[in-house]
Amino acid sequence: MVVAELLNPDEARWLQEKARNVRQGFMDPKQKAAFEEFLARQASRGDQ
Repeated sequence: MVVAELLNPDEARWLQEKARNVRQGFMDPKQKAAFEEFLARQASRGDQ
């Protein structure tokens, strides 16, 4: 089942941040650092 919901940009950012924190909770420090670096690269690509 797929459920779609429209969110305003602030809610979407908050939800994305919460999901990132949960994912990182399961990572060791080295993985967490690599993931942060990956996300930073993705964000800079989106600005182009």
